[in-house]
Amino acid sequence: MRLLLAILIGKLIAYFTRLFKIGGGSAAPGLYALSIEPNLVEKLASKIPINVVITGTNGKTTTAKMLAHFAKASGLKVIRNHTGSNLERGIASTLIHGVNLIHTRGGLDRHLGIWELDEAAFNTVSPKLKPEVVVFLNVFRDQLDRYGEINTVLKKWQETLKRLPAETKILVNGDDTNILKLVSGFKGNIQKFGVKDFKILGEGIIHKKEQENFDFEAKNVKLNGLNGSVFQLKIENLKLKIDLPLPGLYHIYDALAAFACAYNLGLPIHRLTDTLTHYTPAFGRVEKLDFGYIFL
Repeated sequence: MRLLLAILIGKLIAYFTRLFKIGGGSAAPGLYALSIEPNLVEKLASKIPINVVITGTNGKTTTAKMLAHFAKASGLKVIRNHTGSNLERGIASTLIHGVNLIHTRGGLDRHLGIWELDEAAFNTVSPKLKPEVVVFLNVFRDQLDRYGEINTVLKKWQETLKRLPAETKILVNGDDTNILKLVSGFKGNIQKFGVKDFKILGEGIIHKKEQENFDFEAKNVKLNGLNGSVFQLKIENLKLKIDLPLPGLYHIYDALAAFACAYNLGLPIHRLTDTLTHYTPAFGRVEKLDFGYIFL
């Protein structure tokens, strides 16, 4: 009954928030619902067959949206915190919104949950989501004003990984030397993704052996300015040409992470490359604005 009450209160708050245009309903519904049922996220997420968690300093929203694009193209029903509200209240709000109170299968008719989590929220929320796949994109110093030294963030991530089941699949950016420190702290399946030749390196030195040991690799990278990039995706014995409609090297890492997730979820990778022609960036990412003509 407490869970039902929390969901009802959350849905009412979301409704009136949008009705009176005082917000988007992406955080407040979850905030108040969690005060009624603190275990709401764990209880509702358990009704979703597969959950994926994505964290890191940069690229979470793009990676999550691209993975959702692949999943939907494969016929899966997806739920994700698409607004970018990536604290527990945001996850709770998304779950509440997705609940159908008259549905006979527990209220959440979804095949896959894709959750981007803030670097600190990851430590408290990911164990509640019980993800099958976890992605670590990067950890850079532009978060120092929020969470302290990088080593502090990594130490807490390592502690959280010990709380996850050994069968959880962990995907890490093999070109980020800080992220690679997580490898030694988890006894389960860890896979690496990275870029050959063109690279975004972390602040330390990555040894050659580590650079060559990628499970998912982008090779023959060609950057085409604002039009995007082209590269060859190598997964085991599979090689695919990827025409990415997003510019910049960072987005190649996001795409690698999304493909790696899709592969681990058993999605038909060889069929997904063509779907990128219909992919559009997330709100506020690589937006193109038409300012009209400027006369001097």
